Amino acid sequence: MIKLVACDLDGTLLDEEHKVPKENAIAIKRLQDAGIQFMTATGRTYDSVAPLLEPYGITCVHLLVNGALMKDQDGKILYENPMELSHVKTITDILIKEDLCFNLYTQGGSMTPDIEKARREFIEHMKQNGMQEAEIIEMMEQASFCQYEREVNDMEAFLKESPIVYKMETFGGDVEVSRRVRKKLSEVEGLALSDSISENIEITKHSAQKGYTLKHYCDEQGIKLDEVVVIGDSMNDLSMMKMFPHSVAVANASSMIKEAAHYITKSNHEFGVAHVLNQIGKKPFHL
Repeated sequence: MIKLVACDLDGTLLDEEHKVPKENAIAIKRLQDAGIQFMTATGRTYDSVAPLLEPYGITCVHLLVNGALMKDQDGKILYENPMELSHVKTITDILIKEDLCFNLYTQGGSMTPDIEKARREFIEHMKQNGMQEAEIIEMMEQASFCQYEREVNDMEAFLKESPIVYKMETFGGDVEVSRRVRKKLSEVEGLALSDSISENIEITKHSAQKGYTLKHYCDEQGIKLDEVVVIGDSMNDLSMMKMFPHSVAVANASSMIKEAAHYITKSNHEFGVAHVLNQIGKKPFHL
């Protein structure tokens, strides 16, 4: 019997406009009405997730910033696993040397060394991923992308404040530079590197990955791994795909995620999540 569904957002639950389609929302409500938990599992922060579900009256637990943080439906912290500040310093030195834009997702909100540069680079980066500038700007406004609490000009002084940093992310720049940086970061012990769109790098503590955090939650709730369905599309979903037997990749997922998943459903623009959730409601359950 399935007791919990953990679902990625961008490229999975959300459509091409980064919104929740009505078909998926109806399926989530039906699932919850049947007594089955629904949880988002995303690289996003709470402030950019909760507004997506509010129009449909959907509330749930959120697994955030790739697994470094979990919050309940009211935004209360259930679990956190922040980065070591020594790692933050090492990563920062590498990214600044390579002149790459980066974000820090902290307990005090999202931060970056240069807000205008970060926003400009994000727009250009998303253009390269097939989006038009007008829809990128709309997405930034509606989904809290590139909305910063603070501009951090002096990283050394900032680190002396002992901030709680959950995730770092770099994007933009030359493809070769990005690949060179990824190689350098992969040599730093204790980090997990992933991505949600091409050529960005998302960095957390190694133990702060979606799969590990979801398992921690399941252990606390007395939920067995085979009582969980996980759904995703990109590399920050890989740990879930490997750890949970009922793992589902949408048809538009990366090839590595498809290979790791046990099932492949329809694409996000074909409401693949709704298709899976509706199957869960049937007896006997099968995908």
